[in-house]
Amino acid sequence: MGKIGQIINVNDTLYEVLGTMSVERSNDKGTEYWKGQWGADNVLRNGNNYYYCRRIIDAEFEDIS
Repeated sequence: MGKIGQIINVNDTLYEVLGTMSVERSNDKGTEYWKGQWGADNVLRNGNNYYYCRRIIDAEFEDIS
């Protein structure tokens, strides 16, 4: 199974994986460029791979009548 769509928990913060790339390939244009291409707001690294992710916000809702 691919990593895209996977949910990662890092220090009680949840991230949705939008895409992965090797560090070497990502460094050609830089992580900021690839964040824009993937629509990511965070980049996580594990070994030789970058995970381009979107932070999942835990929202609280209250009904108003």
